[in-house]
Amino acid sequence: MTTACGENTPPGTRAKLHICPAEEFDGWPQTLLEMTPASTVPGADIILNEAFNFVATVGKGYWRTYDILVDSGMVETSTVGEKGVLGFTSNLPFFIIGTKAEKLSFAKNVVNCCLAAMIQTREDKLNMLVLGRDNDPVKVKEIKISTGAKAGDKPGAAYVLEDSGGDVPAVYPISFGINTTPNV
Repeated sequence: MTTACGENTPPGTRAKLHICPAEEFDGWPQTLLEMTPASTVPGADIILNEAFNFVATVGKGYWRTYDILVDSGMVETSTVGEKGVLGFTSNLPFFIIGTKAEKLSFAKNVVNCCLAAMIQTREDKLNMLVLGRDNDPVKVKEIKISTGAKAGDKPGAAYVLEDSGGDVPAVYPISFGINTTPNV
């Protein structure tokens, strides 16, 4: 992409975030442990062992992919609750460059949605981390939109998605595919 001389172009907007409204799933993938109870694979209880199934509604049933600022998308998981009955909550902060109509519309349309989200980590290029699920979705915790005040400021929106479902993120092998095509 070519930009005008002097235009603010923050580096690294090629990281990918995938989100899908929770109501567009037709069930949820089983884990490796659910499908193979005798499995001794480390992490079998959180590794999803089949592709996602989506509703057949026209124009729905797919992962939406968004370019996010590199190094802005990370998953932070921490314990919540009382000793003996601890659970987990995960936050996914990320930054989307720009404040033009398309980016503002995204913020407006996602602010109260129930979602599932997937993101790849630096550590594992073969798997995605999955936050939320069809019956226990991720929700927007915070959105801060800024046009920037001076040269060098990044115009765009800082988002935080929160998964308060009580479990750690699931792991989804990329080899099962990431459906990014709406139903026709």
